[in-house]
Amino acid sequence: MDRATPAPTILHSGPDRRAGSAARERRIARSTPVRLLALQLHSLADALPVLDDYGREAALAPVVDRALATLRIECRPKLAEMDSLHGAGMWSAANRFIEMHLVDHDLNPAMVALALRCSRAWLYRLFQRHDQTVMGSIQEARWQRSHRLPSDPNCRLPIADLAWLCGFGDPSSFTRGFKRRFGRLPRDVRLGQA
Repeated sequence: MDRATPAPTILHSGPDRRAGSAARERRIARSTPVRLLALQLHSLADALPVLDDYGREAALAPVVDRALATLRIECRPKLAEMDSLHGAGMWSAANRFIEMHLVDHDLNPAMVALALRCSRAWLYRLFQRHDQTVMGSIQEARWQRSHRLPSDPNCRLPIADLAWLCGFGDPSSFTRGFKRRFGRLPRDVRLGQA
């Protein structure tokens, strides 16, 4: 695209839809990364109707990468703030993923990183910012769930099943670890004993 080529136009779809309204159309910035992204988005929009699901996914991935790169370039002054927001969102997502997959005995940092689509190194740095480790957080979440479940009056599962639901494979090791961690046996928590 040469310098004389105008930037593509994006139609405004906001609440102001009056004919001839200045808010109806707005020109996007003329920087090269934004123009390239706009061209890629227009090409993608043209191609989407003829692509199957796999083709759409394959076509969308580089557009998302270019969009993120363009945002980084165009928003340099706010990059630290954006990274902070991204980190907060990723932190929440990582903890939700861990909580939802505690029953998986093989849950590990690689699985969490894969689910979040980030590298393990980035994930480790994210947890380090919160003075935690990924495996430490997984273990802590398992212990917290293992303490909550027997104290729930509606939960009548055997202790071995509770251990399994919390990601512990061996019930006797679980019981010993529970005693070390909480100073009581799981059955004592269930019975409400001190």
